Amino acid sequence: MDSPNLTELTQLFCQSFVVPANTESRTIAAFGEANVRVLQTEGELIGALMFIPLRQWYGGQPVTMTGIGSVAISPHHRGKGQSSVLLRRSLQELQDGGIALSVLYPATQGLYRKWGYEVAGSWVKWQLNCADLPRWQPSVDIAPIPLTPEVLQPIYDRYAPLQNGHLDRSDGVWRLLQDSPNTYAYRLGSATDPQGYLVYQQDRTASGTHLLIKDWVTLTPAALHTSWAFLAQHQLQVDTLFWQGSPLDVRLVCLPEQIATVKLHRSWMIRVLNVEAALTQRGYGMDVDRELHLQVTDPLFASNNDRFCLQVSQGRGHIHRGGRGELSLSIRALAPLFSGFLSPLQLQQLGYLDGDDRTLTIAQAIFQGHHPWMVDFF
Repeated sequence: MDSPNLTELTQLFCQSFVVPANTESRTIAAFGEANVRVLQTEGELIGALMFIPLRQWYGGQPVTMTGIGSVAISPHHRGKGQSSVLLRRSLQELQDGGIALSVLYPATQGLYRKWGYEVAGSWVKWQLNCADLPRWQPSVDIAPIPLTPEVLQPIYDRYAPLQNGHLDRSDGVWRLLQDSPNTYAYRLGSATDPQGYLVYQQDRTASGTHLLIKDWVTLTPAALHTSWAFLAQHQLQVDTLFWQGSPLDVRLVCLPEQIATVKLHRSWMIRVLNVEAALTQRGYGMDVDRELHLQVTDPLFASNNDRFCLQVSQGRGHIHRGGRGELSLSIRALAPLFSGFLSPLQLQQLGYLDGDDRTLTIAQAIFQGHHPWMVDFF
C-alpha cells in the first residue's frame, strides 16, 4: 500500500469518526506513520487503517497480536467494497509476518465476521454514585506519582498477565495515557512496596462532576480497599465515578452493597491469523495434561485450513499437524474458544463447533480461565 499523506489522512479519520484533528494526530504520532495502511486510486485517498503492534495476555503468557484501529473509508467511496479490499491486504500482510492474532473494536460486527473475526472479549464502562461509597480508612499509603511508564509499567506488568485479554502495553499505548488532559496518578502502597495505582481524570458537565478512572491496578486486598477509601474521599467534589472493567468486576464484591451499574458494554473481536502460533504462545493451566484434536476451516488462509493436534502439559501447548480432527470448527469459532469468551458447550449450542462429549470436556479443561476483558480502547 502507498505511503499516506498525513494531512489527508488526519482529515479522513476526523471526518469518519467525528473527532477533533488533534485526537487523531495524537493517535498517529503514538503508533507511528509507518503503521498506517492506506488504499489509494490514482493518487486519491480512498481508505486507511492503523496497525497497532502489541502482545496480549492469555493464560499468563503473551501472544503476538496486532490491533487494527481507525478503519476509515471516504464517504463517497463507501458501499463499494473498498473496506474489504483494505482488510484483505492488511490481514494478508499480518499473516505473512507470522502474527498470531488480530484484534479490533468493530463499528459493525457483520463486516468483520466475513473476514474470520468473532466476538471474543469485553470492554465495559461501570458507573456508581460517589456518595454511595462507604467511608473506609485506607489500609496502605497512597501518594501522588508521575504519570510515566517508568513508574507505572512495573506495577502494571505484575497485574496484566493475570487478566485474559489485557495488553502487553507498548510505548504508544502509554503515550496516549500520558497525553490525556487533566489526569492524575496515585500509587497504592509505599515506594518500596507498591501494591497498585489509580490514574484518573475529573470533568464538570451540565449533569454534574465526574471522575473517570483511566487505569486501575490493585495487586493486594489492602490496595483494593484503599482505592475505594480514596475514591470515597471525593464525595464532596464528585457526583459520579466511571471506570473500565470486566462484566464480572471482582473489585465490586468487597463493597457492602452492589451499587454499581453498567453504563456501556462493548465487545472486541479476534481474528486468529496463525493457528499454530496462537495455540503454542498461549498459556494453559499448570494442572492440565490433555490432548485435543482439531479440524479448523479457514477460507482465507490455507495454512490454517487443516487438522491440528494440541498437546498441553505444564502450562504450555505443543502443536503438530494431523490427528483425528475430533473438534470441528471454523476459524471464527476458534476466536472465542481461544480467548475463553465462550465455552465449548456454548459454542456447540450456537452451532459453531462439533464434537462429542469427551472432546468437549477436554476442550473445556484446556481453555478454562477468566473472562477476557480490556481496559484499553483502540
